[in-house]
Amino acid sequence: MQYIHSPKAVVIAGAPASGKSTVARTVCDQFDYAFLRLDSINAQVVATLGIDVEELRQPLPAVCREYKALFLAELRRLRYRNIVLEGCRISHPHIFQAFHSALLDSYGEYVMLKCFYLNPDLETRKKLYLLRQAQLAKKAVKDKNKNALNLLAGEQKKGFCDFLEPPLRGFEVVEEQDSIIAYVAATVGAKHPNLPSGHETLLQDIAESGTFNPFYQRVEVGGELLVTGFTDSVKTWNNLLRLGIDFDSKKTCDIGCMHGYFTFKMEEAGAEPLGIDIAEGAIRCARLIAEARGSHARFAVLDSAEGFGEEFDVILALNVLHRVADFPAVCRNLFSAARELVVEIGETQLKEFISLGREHGFRVCQSSKSHRCSDVVGQRTILHLAREAR
Repeated sequence: MQYIHSPKAVVIAGAPASGKSTVARTVCDQFDYAFLRLDSINAQVVATLGIDVEELRQPLPAVCREYKALFLAELRRLRYRNIVLEGCRISHPHIFQAFHSALLDSYGEYVMLKCFYLNPDLETRKKLYLLRQAQLAKKAVKDKNKNALNLLAGEQKKGFCDFLEPPLRGFEVVEEQDSIIAYVAATVGAKHPNLPSGHETLLQDIAESGTFNPFYQRVEVGGELLVTGFTDSVKTWNNLLRLGIDFDSKKTCDIGCMHGYFTFKMEEAGAEPLGIDIAEGAIRCARLIAEARGSHARFAVLDSAEGFGEEFDVILALNVLHRVADFPAVCRNLFSAARELVVEIGETQLKEFISLGREHGFRVCQSSKSHRCSDVVGQRTILHLAREAR
């Protein structure tokens, strides 16, 4: 999983029988790219959902989710190799969006993505179609390859396709395969134009942290944005500020801190914070980021189900409680260690959490609708709870 600035991703869309697979294999062979075949992913979506292949054209929620999940699985498996993806259906906006989103989640925002639409003239396409037929026939007969025989039968049934999916916006239309090869050759060793100078080592440490989503959280150093993140961390922090929570001179804790964004925000607001996470890689990165920021925030590898060993004025538990293995145990530890609690919690756990809070002498002071919602936990709510005076 070595991260080398900046990983490359090449997408090749285009007409049937335009040479997409041929040029993709050339890129892999000559430049050591990993090959992603969209046709194989299409087949998995069809099989999983039990739908007809033509239904892939429709941006149904289940189709979009399945594509995103499959792209994520493949990209995490290949992380951070240079990749080339080819297939006609990548020209469907919802399929490309699923790939693009999965790519940014897995490789980060400094991946260099280039998209081509290969469209040679009609005569060339017909020649390539006949050549492919001959190659499949040879493989089917000489090698007794059943897959080649099935592909040949399928192509003969469909015949030559002269229908063209229109290129998506941002795709460069080219007639020659050599145009794609030339781009790949020219970008060997190239860096993303927005790669922050002076922070390359820190970004590599983040990428190689070993966490499931290393680019999940926003990272800022010296007023410079290094990682945007993909959960709008700024919106969450602004939601907390609107609740008027006072962090000044408070001893605070951020559970499930990841790389410390909210830990550092509390420090900026005058707190003395501790960030905890069960992932050693996350804490290692948080400490490196703290060093780069000149921060005095503390970080520790700690499982909140086992207790905190100290008390805090304020504990944050943002978008983390649905991931804990023992929800009641974690809640008991939170209520035992905190004077105030700020949690971002989904509707599936909301009532139980408030009920547990009452049992431990906590009341809800304020609440606010979070900008985050998911199919797993539903609409999230930000709650501010405080221990009632005894």
